[in-house]
Amino acid sequence: MRAAGRLRWIAFTAMAVTGIALGGQPSERAEVSIVEVPVTAVDAQGRVVRDLTAGDFAVTDEGEPVELIGCHLVDVAGSLVTPPPGAVAASHVQIGRHFAFVFDLTFNDIAGLATARQAATHFVLERMREGDDASVFTIGIANGTRMTMNFTKDREQLLDAIGDIAGLRGQSFLADSASLMRVPALARLKPVRPAWELQKKSMNPKDGAAIEADAYLRAERQNYVMQYRGSVGTYLESLKLLARALELIPGRKLTLLFSHGFDSKAFGGETLHEAADNAEKYAMGDLAKMDTSTRDVDTRNIETLHQAAAQFSSSDCRIFCIDPGGTRQPSELPETADTSFRTHSALETLAAATGGEVYRHTNTYDKVAERIDQGSSAYYLLLYTAPSGTKGKYHKIGVDVSRPGVRLSHRKGYFEEKPFEQYTDLEKQLQIAAILGGDTSRSRAAILTAAIPFPLCSIDGSPEQIQTACLTPVACVIELPFSTLAESGISPEHKVEFFFFALETGTGSVLGYAHGQAASPAHEPGEGGLRCLDVIPLAPGTFTIRSIVRDLNNGTCLTGATSVSVGSRHGVAVAACILSEKERWTNVLPKRSAVAYPLVLDGKQLAARAGATVLPGDTCTLLVKIYGLDRRTDQAAPDLQVSIVTPEGLQVKNIQGELLSARWASDSEYEIAVRLTLPRVLAEGAYGLYLEARDVARGQKGTARLPIEIQSRPL
Repeated sequence: MRAAGRLRWIAFTAMAVTGIALGGQPSERAEVSIVEVPVTAVDAQGRVVRDLTAGDFAVTDEGEPVELIGCHLVDVAGSLVTPPPGAVAASHVQIGRHFAFVFDLTFNDIAGLATARQAATHFVLERMREGDDASVFTIGIANGTRMTMNFTKDREQLLDAIGDIAGLRGQSFLADSASLMRVPALARLKPVRPAWELQKKSMNPKDGAAIEADAYLRAERQNYVMQYRGSVGTYLESLKLLARALELIPGRKLTLLFSHGFDSKAFGGETLHEAADNAEKYAMGDLAKMDTSTRDVDTRNIETLHQAAAQFSSSDCRIFCIDPGGTRQPSELPETADTSFRTHSALETLAAATGGEVYRHTNTYDKVAERIDQGSSAYYLLLYTAPSGTKGKYHKIGVDVSRPGVRLSHRKGYFEEKPFEQYTDLEKQLQIAAILGGDTSRSRAAILTAAIPFPLCSIDGSPEQIQTACLTPVACVIELPFSTLAESGISPEHKVEFFFFALETGTGSVLGYAHGQAASPAHEPGEGGLRCLDVIPLAPGTFTIRSIVRDLNNGTCLTGATSVSVGSRHGVAVAACILSEKERWTNVLPKRSAVAYPLVLDGKQLAARAGATVLPGDTCTLLVKIYGLDRRTDQAAPDLQVSIVTPEGLQVKNIQGELLSARWASDSEYEIAVRLTLPRVLAEGAYGLYLEARDVARGQKGTARLPIEIQSRPL
């Protein structure tokens, strides 16, 4: 699925620690996992203690002492403070805070969600600092967990997502990013409410109909209780999946859960009122009227709640639960006083297990934001090497401090990396998120990526008009030689999927996206490797095209990047690419795209090479598209000249070629295929193919330059 325009999937600055070959490092699979333990240290007055050293901390993993390999104090702005004497330096500390705004669509009403949006908006505008990023999620029993905005520093994008939680998107966050599958759901939102006490009709106790009615009401009530417990169980499972998925995002996460909470009586057991009522019936001999179902305890939901709390702690997520109901009069409460207390008990469990807090019965959400901001303003980041064990095993973490009077808050444990086949859809999405936010400049050998703009559009007008009305198809190409696959951990026998993201230079906003899958290359063997192509429509601007390839069997990922400049066309324009040698490569072409696939000759789709490394005397096939012509006034074909130039633009030599095809694709577009033979005497190095097309009748010309790399022939 692809779309043009500003997408809602934004990169964030984070670097994965384990399990992913970042920036196209095919052989750099993590052999050693580093465990990060953010620790908040405060004194008796709640003030952050800032002068602790590594020697002040004692850390255990499953009860066994571990040696710290890193100890840093991170301050409120997300920057590292110079470690005090005795601290150990860390090499990959995550800078900034990661906020996750989670909106509960099950145990909230529309008014509460409106308040939650206002509170989240205030937090973004007033409390997010330079270096911080945030994401937006919705959670509900109908659609599970949905990410409507990936982690980003772009405040405008965050505010847009927060204000638009009414428009729930579809299953895939990538489709969500393209604003596809829009399903308005908030208008029909009805919060799930407990109804433990049904209103009973007053009848004569001796009336047989009354006894029958009581039995019916008890059965109806028990049925509703089971439905409510089922809703709570589904909700808690969604929370647990969100918690596990967030573990893929490195660094400390601060989760703001906007929820009224659910009645903890869904876990079972009797309230004081129910116990007294049953005791009275027992004493009066009305055994038939006793409701013994109130004594049932739902251990599954209790266990799921504690699993979710443990998983949030493992994922290094502090949970701040905010009830958006505000301060209300007793007459405005949809439940009794004891029920109101019970709705917050599960939230208290989540907050206590993660070092967070619960904020309820308040209308001063600016104070809540201030407290959360200050409470996360500074912390120590302790790092140690994880002991080896079984994949997926949970490890308990213990942290003590030797200084008296200092209170600590930290994550309680972590899960070891689990096999990729056990990843949920959300975890797979966040794996791509972590890679997209990585730094490709650290790569040793990124996968070869190319982007070729085909300037179909011509428009005169203001920059705003051009930006919205002129979209250029940009052909994106990645090449995976079989030799690279063998070293990377991606098996040639496995199915892979590939992604292209167009990130706007300067903002990092994703303004274009394409995604496809490739069957096993072993089914269509080729000498060279696997080449995947797709097309992204882009408005004028400068972009970084990030490419990602993922093995769908083991989750190994490779990535690459290239830059492309897209301009608005005025007059004659030229686009060109070197066509691939199909007999040597398995080419994967797009099955559908948001705009017409531009690599077409005589109606047939073709594949372009991502890189042009050639030898002196080699031949290559060049596809040239010439735009901005006017066949109606001049039937003459345009003139095309090709020459080799140095990186500085100095002409080295003209090239003669064999014309393979030349035709009018439309009244304004002319396409040419020519086989070029490179000179046999040419020094090794970087060059360019310089193309000049001339409209003979009007005297206009357009140019393009295609980089090539000349290698010397082996002796």
